[in-house]
Amino acid sequence: MKIFIAAGEVSGDILGAQLIEEIKRRHPLCEIIGVGGPKMLEAGLSKSVFPMEDLAVIGLFEILPKLGLFLRYLFKTKQFILSEKPDLIITIDASAFYLRLLKALRKKMSIPTIHYNAPAVWASRPGRAKEMASYVDHLLCLYPFEPPYFTVHGMQATFIGHPLCSREGDSSNISDINGNPPPVFEKKRTNVTVLFGSRAQEIEKLADPFIHACVLLQKDVPDLHVLVPTFERYKKQLKAKLDASSLAYEFVEAKDKEKAFNLSKAALAASGTVALELARAEVPFVIGYKLSPLTYFFAKRLVITPYVCLVNVLLKAPIIEECLQEKCTPEVLYQAMKKLIFLSPKDHKILLDKLRESYHMLCLKGKNPTHTACDIIDKVMCDGVLPRREEEEKY
Repeated sequence: MKIFIAAGEVSGDILGAQLIEEIKRRHPLCEIIGVGGPKMLEAGLSKSVFPMEDLAVIGLFEILPKLGLFLRYLFKTKQFILSEKPDLIITIDASAFYLRLLKALRKKMSIPTIHYNAPAVWASRPGRAKEMASYVDHLLCLYPFEPPYFTVHGMQATFIGHPLCSREGDSSNISDINGNPPPVFEKKRTNVTVLFGSRAQEIEKLADPFIHACVLLQKDVPDLHVLVPTFERYKKQLKAKLDASSLAYEFVEAKDKEKAFNLSKAALAASGTVALELARAEVPFVIGYKLSPLTYFFAKRLVITPYVCLVNVLLKAPIIEECLQEKCTPEVLYQAMKKLIFLSPKDHKILLDKLRESYHMLCLKGKNPTHTACDIIDKVMCDGVLPRREEEEKY
């Protein structure tokens, strides 16, 4: 048995690794090929057709300079699959790229297809759902409100629960940029976690407003201590900016975010899945985000949801303050963070209750999302692969 699994960014690499581990547990002789990052390779992906990180780009005008590269990757991956003839194709996130791949392949072969992490048709371009029904056999949804957008068009779509619901808290040590041992955190310090994002363009656009907002906050919180979970490749760039400020700060390895959250009074974060991680840890937070002016001009005309933060989307209410585009300034971010840090005990409890509620909406009681996903994978394999093999044996 041979399965093609492909992801498009860091979060997808984690999902893919969890899938590979469970598939290998159930089917030890299964060969896994595809596109992935370090976690998928460590879990058992034989090799990556191209560097997964190259797909981690957001925005129409940010993609244009890489369009030629993406088209080459699309052609290369299609030819790879046609040559390898896997029994199943699983694509994870990066829908702009991978759904084009699945559509092109459906014209050439009848391999069963699964897409993991539905495109946000509830946020923009809902017409995509109808088109997907012709080349995606099953959709694995991370949010409970998503399946109806697709099942109405005859597609198989299942809410499997969010992967966060199966993760245990991480109590790993925090270390500084030089790898020195973690400090003894003083209770009198006011720790704030700042998450600049997982993409290079997010670091570029958010570093200055986020850092300057914390500098302003320091006037009201003299014992402010900033914890910065990030990837190794961004530390040098962020260190230069943080050193130029007056902030007391420490870097946190990405795998150690949970401990940073547990130590924090509040957080300032780029919009994305990290909002759900903060909700899970019950850390009050503010969302900030900026796109290029041209991308934002077109995006705001396509977006049909009133909220960007996933906590607000789940609760259908502006629980978390969103400081977007022209509002993503040091002053606005500072005021929002100040308000959070000095919340009254009553308002603090109300906010934590809302965060807890949003997190529990992501979980299916007693079910592990990865196990549920693999149950569906096994069924799709039986329903799609075995009949195809029987048909091939006739010839």
